[in-house]
Amino acid sequence: MANTDAQAQARNAQFDETPFGAGVCPLLTEVTLFPVRYAIDESPAEAEAPAPHPIDTHWQGPGYPAIETRGYTLRQLRDGWLYVWVEEGGEQRLDEYRVEGATFSGAPHLTYSTRASLALAYSPVQWTERIRKYMLENTDARQRLMLPANLMAALNATADGTSFSAHVGPLTQLADHVADITPNGAADGFTTTTVSTVERDSGAESSQADDDSVYELLTVKPEITQDSVLAKVDRHDEALFIALDDDLGIVNDLAMALVGREMELEAFLDEHGHRLEMASVTQLLCGPDDSELPEDVRDDPERHRQAQDLLQQRLEALEAQELSNAVNRGSPFGQQGSTLQRHHEERLETIDSNLAAMGIEPPNREDLDAWKSKRPWREDVYHDEAVEFLASHEPKLERLRNHVHASLSDIIVWLERLPAQADELFYDNCDETQSQCLMEFVALIADAVGANEAGREWLTRTFRERDTLVGTGPFNFSPVLAQALDLVSAQWLASGDPDDQALSIELGDALNIGNVAVNLDTVLRYQHVQQSAVFKALAPPVKDAFSVLKQVAADAGKASWQSIAYHALPAAGAGAQVASKQLARNLSITMVVAFVHPDNDGLYLERDDAARAQHRRWRRAMQRLSQSKANLTGKLSMPMSPGARANTHRDIARLEQEHRLLALNEPKRFTAGGGSQARAGVLADLGFGELREQHRQRLGRAAGNAAAVRERMQRWINARGIGGLPLLIAAINLVNVTNTLLDAEKDGVDREEMTALASQGSYATSAVMSLWVMPYWQRHANRKAAFGKSTLKVTQAGSQRWLKVAESKEFSRLAGRLASRIAGLAAFATIGAGVESWQIWQQFNSSTADDERRALLAKLTMTGAMTGVGIVQLGGALLGRWLAFGWIMAPWAGWAMLTLSVGYLLFSLLAENYRREGIRLWLYQSTWGRANKWSGSDDDNGAELRALNEALLEPSLKLTPVTTLGAEFDTSRTMSPYSPGRRVPIIQGYWVQLALPASLSGETITISERLAAGAWTPSDSFQTTPPSEVPLQLQESVSYNADDPLRVWQAWLSVDQLPKGQPFLMEVIYDEAIYSDSQGALRFPFYEKEPSHKSGVVEINKRYQYTDSSATLSLTLPTT
Repeated sequence: MANTDAQAQARNAQFDETPFGAGVCPLLTEVTLFPVRYAIDESPAEAEAPAPHPIDTHWQGPGYPAIETRGYTLRQLRDGWLYVWVEEGGEQRLDEYRVEGATFSGAPHLTYSTRASLALAYSPVQWTERIRKYMLENTDARQRLMLPANLMAALNATADGTSFSAHVGPLTQLADHVADITPNGAADGFTTTTVSTVERDSGAESSQADDDSVYELLTVKPEITQDSVLAKVDRHDEALFIALDDDLGIVNDLAMALVGREMELEAFLDEHGHRLEMASVTQLLCGPDDSELPEDVRDDPERHRQAQDLLQQRLEALEAQELSNAVNRGSPFGQQGSTLQRHHEERLETIDSNLAAMGIEPPNREDLDAWKSKRPWREDVYHDEAVEFLASHEPKLERLRNHVHASLSDIIVWLERLPAQADELFYDNCDETQSQCLMEFVALIADAVGANEAGREWLTRTFRERDTLVGTGPFNFSPVLAQALDLVSAQWLASGDPDDQALSIELGDALNIGNVAVNLDTVLRYQHVQQSAVFKALAPPVKDAFSVLKQVAADAGKASWQSIAYHALPAAGAGAQVASKQLARNLSITMVVAFVHPDNDGLYLERDDAARAQHRRWRRAMQRLSQSKANLTGKLSMPMSPGARANTHRDIARLEQEHRLLALNEPKRFTAGGGSQARAGVLADLGFGELREQHRQRLGRAAGNAAAVRERMQRWINARGIGGLPLLIAAINLVNVTNTLLDAEKDGVDREEMTALASQGSYATSAVMSLWVMPYWQRHANRKAAFGKSTLKVTQAGSQRWLKVAESKEFSRLAGRLASRIAGLAAFATIGAGVESWQIWQQFNSSTADDERRALLAKLTMTGAMTGVGIVQLGGALLGRWLAFGWIMAPWAGWAMLTLSVGYLLFSLLAENYRREGIRLWLYQSTWGRANKWSGSDDDNGAELRALNEALLEPSLKLTPVTTLGAEFDTSRTMSPYSPGRRVPIIQGYWVQLALPASLSGETITISERLAAGAWTPSDSFQTTPPSEVPLQLQESVSYNADDPLRVWQAWLSVDQLPKGQPFLMEVIYDEAIYSDSQGALRFPFYEKEPSHKSGVVEINKRYQYTDSSATLSLTLPTT
């Protein structure tokens, strides 16, 4: 059946009602306007294909920045609101239209006279009276935010049908330019954007039946035909379409693209990531040594693979040549110049020329010998298959990562274009619903951008600088409110420290408030902020914005604002600016957390003006302990008796414990109070009380103590809420870090002392931050479908398009993994913020030139918290083993590669000579081994990684008894009654040699205190037999070279410490910063039932884990 409506529209579109021969009076013309919007085009069907609906090259506009992943196009306006400023006859007005489908307040188009001056703007929300008044009265705002339209000029410019005015075209060409308005009603579905033209799969739309969000994200806008528009227009030659900006619509689409790409990468890693990682390890262990490749080759994945392939080809060719020479020795085929010999030489020359083109030296004889020695390992695995898997899957992984990087770069370009204040987007932050709407938008963006490290760095920067809409999110999108709170913070600081007075004057001038009177006491409450002279001097809308922020955060917008605040926490660290201004900014974030979050209602901030003096005394006490420890350490450089050396090590260990305990009692300038008695106690010590108790329990050696620590930690995690108190504790601790640095700088602390202060404070800061921050992100990652509501919808829609995954268990699992990744990165970024500052002070203040300082600032901005990665991992290890996202930044990721990078020398020495079955057994049973014992489940993947680290980092221990012949004789084996038998040897003690991989240099391990009478001996001493007599003195510890593969601790164990008949048991425990997972840190229990009858290597027996209850001694492996 024919579509009679379409036929009628087509007929009417062909003929307008312009009278034949009628002229047009330009002063009386009524022009038809059909507004459309600039938008993101659909994703091309194939990679590298052109955009499906590009803007015509002759079109004038929009002048947007180039983006890499998508193109721009024209589309229908999203449902929302359209505003037209009209000046006609000396009067001004604002016309408002509700955009629904293809109508404007029910009309098919707009009509305005050429005599009127117009300016148009699209808005997703209805303007409040305040915004209407602002736009009517503010000429500058209209010029910046609304598009002016000169109708007569536009008509004249488009009259010939081939030219265009800026942002305007003839309505008769609507279908030629607007992607979802077509002549025949057929358009692509636009399912790669947030506004599709067809219904999506039901999963994305109905996945949240209880959705109470107000930010409308996924909608359907059916395509329309040009005929349907023209049919309702009387005069086609006096009709125009005009393209308007819709910045939030563009960011919505880019966010969807980013999340879709992130899900695509997550799905690939879920399916192939572990096998790729294990293939890389297999290639690294069994393949050619590529450690000497040029840096430019190593940094290019494709060239790196080519280089590895060429190195392997040359080594195989050399082997083939050697074998041919051996087999054909004495025959014509083996003679120099024979066809076979020329074939080998030509093959080698071809490979060498290819290597030379890449700037690579061909492998030498040592490389060939190393290659041959790895043959048994290669025979234990499917080496060729692993290499082929890498060659076929690594390029795709790189492409997917590049897609994510490009999508992230594109959305950041647009996020930085967005104004920092809500008014500029026509949202009224004095209106609760519109404020909540923007909060949901920013929470969505923070989740999408924060899924990788580059995005997290950008988030931290913009929250710190407050130069984008995202950056002002914690302050209800009001830069002026943020500045005002900075000034209140500065004045509160200045009232306790005159050194900060200049800052309050500077900030007051910036706000045009001047040096208003300071009326703040040591206690700061919400009421004090409201009653402050600064706040009273603000314009009413700014004050209202603060009140609305509290109301929204306490009601429907709580989850969104809370998520924004947690994402912003890293910005509360000192960053690259250890200055009073940064301290005031950090403190204003803390004020918002304290006074806005409903969980913190009634709490107050407190400043201790005596803290600076207390901190000086604390630093002196820390220095005294450090000096005492240094003095004792210096004694170890001299020979001394075993007893004296043991006592010295015990004293050093005692001082280290006192040092760490004192670090946990650092005076704090800022605390909080109020609320219940239990809360008051936590706020007074900022969570350090719990940390001190856990530290006290960790000092115990017994298995019961270790279990008690784990049980206490689990109770702690289960008891933590995800609301305002943890957020406040974390924020205040970060502020105190900045304040400590600033006070130290004011007191003239030198670089050496600051370095010591860094190492002292980083442990405590990262540990307490992890205690309070990570439980929140654990709950965040475990929320329904693992995402907030808006994020879930756009993620699922992206999954349908990029992964063909709808509402299913697969989507839920992948979404959960991505949410866990976001949570893990956010948590570790926050922990890192407490550590980053310690390192920055040293680098920044030691610079001598402005260029150097700028370079350092740029470097620090990019590297973020990576400067303190070891301590950050320690903080994460304290909780990561219990949390869902522990796999994301598990220390194995860095340390496994660090260990592997040491090179084959380490493995050959440890694995082949002493514990060869360790690495080789792991390879044989690995994912690519010929006896693979792993199922590929998440649990087994983690277990395989742990087994790898145990094999790579496994220590070796030798026990050598020292005996003397006693006065007793053993006649049990004597044949003759006249024989006196043999003299019974008497055990005098044991030499214990503990060999550890050099890759652990600088790290801390724990051993039994019974081995305190020891020293570091040469790397090759593990292969020699110690002296066979009781030592009267122990030699001083040696120094190591960078290429020494081992660190060897050699200790004397007296017979009093290990009596005859008692088994030898000692557990070596690695620090949690080295490696930690759901099973805890790496533990290696060495057990020998009859040590007096054993001389040589002692086996590791995991049955005896947690059974060594002797006192402990911490050892830090020397770096040199």
